[in-house]
Parts: sequence; C-alpha cells; structure tokens
Amino acid sequence: MPTTRRRVLRVAVASTALIFMGSAHGARALEQSAGHHYDVPRAYLIPDSTRPFFLPPSRGGFAFNLNPEAALPDQVIVGVESKATVCARARGSPADVNVTVCGQAKASWRGRPLKRKGDEIFWIYADDALDRATVIVRCFAATGGGLCMTTIPWGENVLSIHLRDADVGSLPRLVDQSTKLLARWER
Repeated sequence: MPTTRRRVLRVAVASTALIFMGSAHGARALEQSAGHHYDVPRAYLIPDSTRPFFLPPSRGGFAFNLNPEAALPDQVIVGVESKATVCARARGSPADVNVTVCGQAKASWRGRPLKRKGDEIFWIYADDALDRATVIVRCFAATGGGLCMTTIPWGENVLSIHLRDADVGSLPRLVDQSTKLLARWER
C-alpha cells in the first residue's frame, strides 16, 4: 500500500477512535465564547434529555452530578455556563448573579458565616457583613428538607450548584470538588 494511503488510513482510524472515545466519556463542549471544552465521563454527565425540572434549559453549557454514586435525593448537581451568557441573561434584572457574579466587586463568601433568613417555604443564606442585596444561597421547602441553589463564578464560567439545605455548610468543599473535576476534565 502506498505511503500516502497508509497515512490517510491512519488519520481516519485515529479520528474515528477520538470520536468514539469522546462519546464514550460523554464529551460536551462548553459555550464557544468561554473557549473551554470538557471531556465529562458518562457517569457524571446529565444529558439535556434527562435534566431535572429545576435546572434551566442548556444554553451552551452542561450539567453534571458531583457525586453520581449517591442516592438520587443526595446527589449534588452542578450546571456550567459561560459567565458572559449568564450575565447577559441577568442584565437589568434583580437576579442575585448581578451582585455575586457579574458586578464589579464579587461577593466574598468563603470563610464567612452564612445566616439563614426567611420563612419555612422560601429562605436565603447571606452574610450579615455583606451588602443586603448579596444572597449567596436560595432555598425552598421540599420533601426531605430544603432544595437550594447557589451561583458561583469560576474563571470565565459560572457554576450553579444545586444542593440540599443540610449541605449548605459544606459549600466550600462542594465548590472545590466541582472545580477539581472540571480542571481534570478540561481538554
């Protein structure tokens, strides 16, 4: 077989192998404006077709289970989107991300006590020392305890972490676990 044909065949085989390897791991590309790509193992990836009702539709990002081995009610779900998309969508609204993610001065919540405020149906976690408009976590009552969500900046991206009220005290650990996995999956 001529050398050129062998090279073409090798390139075709290598390209096909990469495509199948990517699909075996559930590779998803994050929105182009952020310029990041992640090779997410299928065990972690939440496909758009099975997104839970409380996750907004995918807008160029993706969602994954931080702890897929846990029982369904105990799984922590993380959404990943570009900061540009999130901030464009929130611009001009009273959304929390305008203060915690998109504003000039980001809210520094690590190592600070978060105080629960609200009623038994809807409540927030905020730091009394921060601006009154700075909400770090929002929760609502659900079977088996509250369901909560926080939106945290991470480089050019934003992580939306969906967790149980009982896990709010572990937020720094959950953010660190999420960013370590994403760093490992980035290609």
